[in-house]
Amino acid sequence: MDLYYGQPKHQSLARSERSTSGPQTPNEEVQERIVIVVQFGFEDKEVRLRFIRKVYLLLLAQILITAGITSVCLFVKPVNEFLREHYWIQYVLLAVTIIMFILISCCEAIRRTVPLNFFCLFFCNIVIGVLLGIIAANYSLISILIAAGVTFLIFLALTVFAFQTRWDITTLGGIIFVVSLCVVAFGFIAIFLRGIFPILQIVYAGVMTVLLCVYIVFDTQMLIGGRHKHSISPEEYIYASFNLYVDIVYLFCMMMSCNCGR
Repeated sequence: MDLYYGQPKHQSLARSERSTSGPQTPNEEVQERIVIVVQFGFEDKEVRLRFIRKVYLLLLAQILITAGITSVCLFVKPVNEFLREHYWIQYVLLAVTIIMFILISCCEAIRRTVPLNFFCLFFCNIVIGVLLGIIAANYSLISILIAAGVTFLIFLALTVFAFQTRWDITTLGGIIFVVSLCVVAFGFIAIFLRGIFPILQIVYAGVMTVLLCVYIVFDTQMLIGGRHKHSISPEEYIYASFNLYVDIVYLFCMMMSCNCGR
């Protein structure tokens, strides 16, 4: 049985070159074995499958928490009236959401420290749930349900596509980043000109929807690993789950923006 099954070709080649160059010292042999064990553990299918299950279970928990909080904000009259009277709360929640997003995305210590990582994750879910409740209050119930249904179908279709396709979207990270900056710039322009050109809001929502679809495929392929050029370490289940969660929430908001039934 080949010990190097499933590892990149250049690693096997490097090993064969070392083996022909002469005998190894005991220290070099121990170091090589350590590297092999670590790399094989990350590439092992069972480890990756457990990681994927954990990520999607966390994603389901996040969506359920967010949906519950949003429902309370929409259908519990005292809460709904309080949020309407104190409109400044949405700006505070937006600022908190941005801060939490930066912390979870950029601070490895927070993502990997239990139970701090779970606290930050679910606290962010609660904040986003309230924020979505404020946003959704501007739309009719049927519009919200349609947006939720379309979001679910799009996410399901893109997930199946990401698992099955031979296209490796993870190699396009730089291009996706540049396009994202352009779309954000267009979004700021649309904010200032929407009074003159109301159609800009719908155009922006459509462009963002396409970009978010690309992000969902990108994040899913990073999660899958395997034959893709880039992948997420199994220790980063919080980061992987949070990325998909943000994609879904943003896609849901875009679906509501595209829906004219307020």
